Amino acid sequence: MESFEHEVRNYLSHNAILFADNTASHHELDFCLIGSDVHFDVKEKKQRFTMEHWPGTSIPERHFFILDDLAARKILLNAPKSFLVIRDCTDMPSYYVYSFVDLLCIPKVRVRRTIERHHSHIKGKWYIDLRHAVHETTLGRVIDHMMAYSDRFPLIFDAHLDCWGSYEGETLLSAGTPRKPHHWTKDLHGK
Repeated sequence: MESFEHEVRNYLSHNAILFADNTASHHELDFCLIGSDVHFDVKEKKQRFTMEHWPGTSIPERHFFILDDLAARKILLNAPKSFLVIRDCTDMPSYYVYSFVDLLCIPKVRVRRTIERHHSHIKGKWYIDLRHAVHETTLGRVIDHMMAYSDRFPLIFDAHLDCWGSYEGETLLSAGTPRKPHHWTKDLHGK
């Protein structure tokens, strides 16, 4: 199977979508769709994870993915139209799309992994659940989803007051004192 980067390049070229290929960069997200300011990183799940090497997760292996903390931060740096796209090759190829908002809001476990090369280093990793992403069956649908994402901005960044997203396994608790009309009057006079 061709690499995911190669698949993306071929798809964008074949469909005459202008793009910048930053896959050789350690500082940029892998691709940018020119004219739409959509930026995205591509990752692959090529094989199943050995779960005993990754303690502290309740995510079933089939839905489990490990993301570099630095990759997540680069996606946040390119917000608001920045995404993580994962191709899962462990069964039939499937695609999973996380917007920067999803990465910000999803429940996650962060861990540190030791890297032994010339010197010992620690690299941050996130355990993420593929069920928290938008699941697509084709790369074309992934591109369409990212291109249309800004249509959701009024809902995401203005109208929706509750916690964003409904994520597998997450329970949202109610907390705090209920806000009542006299609180807003009090807040206004306190300024």
